[in-house]
Amino acid sequence: MSDIQMSNEVITCFNEAECTYKSCIMYSEEIDICKLELLKGKPVMKTPTAPKMVAPKAAEPEKQTNLGGTRIISSLKVGEKSTKDNKINVKGTIKYDPEENTTQTGKTVTNLVINDGTGDLKLAFWGKKSAEPLEYAKGDEVFIEGIFVINEPYKDVAQASAGNYYKMCKLN
Repeated sequence: MSDIQMSNEVITCFNEAECTYKSCIMYSEEIDICKLELLKGKPVMKTPTAPKMVAPKAAEPEKQTNLGGTRIISSLKVGEKSTKDNKINVKGTIKYDPEENTTQTGKTVTNLVINDGTGDLKLAFWGKKSAEPLEYAKGDEVFIEGIFVINEPYKDVAQASAGNYYKMCKLN
C-alpha cells in the first residue's frame, strides 16, 4: 500500500503501481472519481482531460464616443454645451451644400448637414459668422471645434447651434 497526502492528512491507498483507477473498489462511476478523494478536501478528477479548444471570441468593438477629441454624432446628447474645458468637436462629410436663410426678424442663418457614419448633424451658424460655411461644398470633409449647444432633433436629425466661438476647417 502507498500513502497519499491530501489536505495535510494521510490516506492509505492501495499500491499505486497496481492502481487501475476505474476497476478500483474505491472508484465511483456515478461521479467518475475515486471515493478516497471525496473523503478529504475537494474532489479532484484523476483522469486527465484535454482542455477544451474554444476559439477566442472576436473582440467586440466598443462604442466609441470620443475619437481623438472628436465626438461621434450618435453620442451627442440634447442639452450638451461646450465649455472651456470640454468642447464639443465633430468631424464629418458635408451631406448637402450649405444653405443661407434670412429669418423674419432679419437675422442670417446658414444650415449645414454633416454625416460621420453614425448619423447626421444639422448645424446652424448665426450672425456674423453665418457666411463661413458657404465656403464649403457637398462632399467636403470638415472638422468643427467648439459647437455651442446640442438641440432637440428634428425629423430624426440631430440639431446643433455652432455659436460664436467655433472653429471650422476642411480636412480633404
